[in-house]
Amino acid sequence: MIKPPQPPADVPSSPQISGVEMPLANGASRHVLPVLGLSLILLSGCGSESEGDGVEGSGVRQAALAGSSNVAYQLLVRNDDGIVNAYAVSDTTLASIPAEHYDASANTLTRGADQWVFFMGSSGVQGLDLRGKTHQSPMALNGPGGACRVLAATSLDSSGNSALLTLASLQDGSCGSTPSHLLQVGANGAVVTIALVNERLIQPVKNADGGVAGLLMAVKVNGGGEWVAWRAVGSSAAPTLLGEVPASVSTSVEWLGQDASQPGLGYLKLNGQLRSLRWSGQQLSLDTAVLHSFASSDASAFAGDAQGVYFSDGLSLLRARAGVVAALGTLGDDTADLGVEKLVLTTQRVAAMLTTPARTDLPLGCVNHTRLLQSLGRAGGSPVSLRKEAVDTCGVVGGVPTMFLGWGSGDQIVLKQSWTNTTSHSSGHLLAVQSDAQAPTSPVTFDSSRNLLLPVLPATIAHGSTAVQPSALIAFDSNAQALVQLSLPGLVSQSLGALPRSTSFNNETSCTQAIAQVPVACTVPMFQLDSDAQEAWRFTPGQNSSLQQIVAR
Repeated sequence: MIKPPQPPADVPSSPQISGVEMPLANGASRHVLPVLGLSLILLSGCGSESEGDGVEGSGVRQAALAGSSNVAYQLLVRNDDGIVNAYAVSDTTLASIPAEHYDASANTLTRGADQWVFFMGSSGVQGLDLRGKTHQSPMALNGPGGACRVLAATSLDSSGNSALLTLASLQDGSCGSTPSHLLQVGANGAVVTIALVNERLIQPVKNADGGVAGLLMAVKVNGGGEWVAWRAVGSSAAPTLLGEVPASVSTSVEWLGQDASQPGLGYLKLNGQLRSLRWSGQQLSLDTAVLHSFASSDASAFAGDAQGVYFSDGLSLLRARAGVVAALGTLGDDTADLGVEKLVLTTQRVAAMLTTPARTDLPLGCVNHTRLLQSLGRAGGSPVSLRKEAVDTCGVVGGVPTMFLGWGSGDQIVLKQSWTNTTSHSSGHLLAVQSDAQAPTSPVTFDSSRNLLLPVLPATIAHGSTAVQPSALIAFDSNAQALVQLSLPGLVSQSLGALPRSTSFNNETSCTQAIAQVPVACTVPMFQLDSDAQEAWRFTPGQNSSLQQIVAR
C-alpha cells in the first residue's frame, strides 16, 4: 500500500506540537491538532515549490487543512507545478511520518521533513504520499467501522514504506482521543487491524537499522495491573506476555527509556521493579534479573542519552547503563511532600524540578505549591539547589509567575517562567541558569499564551535518546508581533520575521516539529469580529526574515 519513491520526533516525545510532547526516537510520530474555527495546518515535504517561497531542493508536495464552522474541511495539496488538489476530510486531526535514516554502526538516527500524512477522509482512513512532484490521490486504507480519528502514525521500516496508525472510534456519538485500534499498513498493501481490548501500545521497538523488532504493549493481567507484552509486526495474533507474570500485579507498566549507550536495550518499571528489555531482529525478551526495587509508588521521571538512562525513585536519583544501575544521590530539602516532576540533562549534570502536590482544598483558580530546582553531577554526589519558589495565586489579580523546567543546553538549564497579566496577552520569562550555580542570565521576555515555545532539534541524535539538547528556541516576541529564534546557550535573539499588526492572536499556535535546516509550518490564529480564522506561515530555523505567509483564509 505504501510504495516507493523512497522517503519519517515529538518527538517524541520530545519535541512539541500544539503543546504535546512527543518522543524523539523509536519511530517518533507527530500530531497536528485541531483548533477552533478555521483550521489550517501545513505539512512540508522535501524540496522546492514552484511559486517562490524559497525552499531549495527537488520535489515537494505540501498539505494544508482548511475550513470553518460552516464550510466543510478539506485537505489541500499544493504540487510542484503550483496546482492545488483538494480532498474532503471528516476530522481535523492529521498524523504524519518524517523521513528517517538509521546508522547502525554509529547507533544514530537522522530525521528529515514529513513524508506521509494520514487522516480521516470521506471513505475512512486515508494516507497521502508527500514525496516527489507527481499528483497522487490519497489511498483508502479501509480502517475498522466506527473509526473517527487518526491519533498517531509511526514508520515500521527504515524506508518509510510501511506504517502503524493509532485510531480512535466513536463513543456515545462523539469522537474522543482514547486509542481503540491499531492499523498496520504493509508495503505490499496488506492492512492488519488490531482492536485494543485491555491493552495499550507503549511503542514500536526499533533496531539500530530502523527495522521494528515488535510492538511493545501493556496488557491488563492478574489483580487489575499491567504487564508487558509484545506483538509481531504484520500479525493480528494475541499479544505474547514477556517473562513470568506474578500472581498479583497492581501497577501500570512504565517505560523508562531506551539505553542509547547500547543497541537493543531498554528499561521497564514492572510491579515496582526495574527490568531490562532486550531486542534483536524481530524478537523481544525480558530479563529475569531485577535491577532495582522501587521504594516509592510515585511515577518515575526519566531522561536518557548515550551515557545511559537517568530515573527517579521518590527523591532518589539513579542511572541505568548497560544493564547496571548506580545510585547517584538524594534530591530535596526540608520541604515536605516534594516529588520529582521532570529531569533534563546538561553536559555534566542532571537537573531535576521538584514540586509539592497540587492542593485540592483550594477555591477554583487557586494554585499553592512549592517548586525547587536542583542539579546533581552525572557521577553522583550532593545536590545543588539552584532556585526555589513558593507559588500562591489565591487572591492575586493576574496571577504570579510559575517556574517550569525546560531544556538542557551545554552546561546551562533553560527555565520557563509564565504568568497571566491583565493585558490582552500573557508574557513569560526565559532564564538560562548554570547547572551548578544559582546566578541566572538576564531574563528574556516572550509571549507565553500562544502555545509556541518550540525547540530546534539537531537532525542527528543518538538512537533512543530522550534528552536531546536543542540548539535554539522559537517563540513569539513579547508583543506577539514577530517570530524570534533564541539561541542556546545564551538566549540571544534573532528575528525570523514580523507578523502584520492586524493579526491579533487569541488562540493557540500549532507547528510541525522544528529540526535543524528543515522548514517549519505553523497555523497562527487571528481574531476577526465576525468569525474565527487562521493563517498558515512558514519559516526555516536560523534564517533571517524567512517567515512567510503560505495560505490565508
